[in-house]
Amino acid sequence: MTAMKRLLCLAFVPLLPGGCQSVAPAGPDLSVSEVAPPDSPDVATQILEAGDRLEIIVYSAPELSRTVTIAPDGEIRFPYTGPIQTSGRTLEEIEQLLRDTLASELRHPDVDVVLSRTAPDRCEPCSIAEATGNR
Repeated sequence: MTAMKRLLCLAFVPLLPGGCQSVAPAGPDLSVSEVAPPDSPDVATQILEAGDRLEIIVYSAPELSRTVTIAPDGEIRFPYTGPIQTSGRTLEEIEQLLRDTLASELRHPDVDVVLSRTAPDRCEPCSIAEATGNR
């Protein structure tokens, strides 16, 4: 009996790997340019304005991380920096400004600034024109 069981097991062994395989359904191969709208502005180069909400992440000092809204005067307040004029600047410019300013208090400050919400009354075509320099 045990010899018969061994033969049956050996007979089914080649079938096991094929039964576990899965094949992805064939479909169109979408590239990034087909998924994202071609005319959407790059968020990193978008010009900021009053009412935009920014998430500031300070990896080297997480207790400083916070969400701020650009005030009507175009400024944000952040610890150790004083008021920062952000309106009319890009996210990359704000990141660099925060790094430079926080360097007096922190060693190698690692900062990210993310646009978490645009101003409610923002005119999207206007912000696109500002970001590209077209008016």
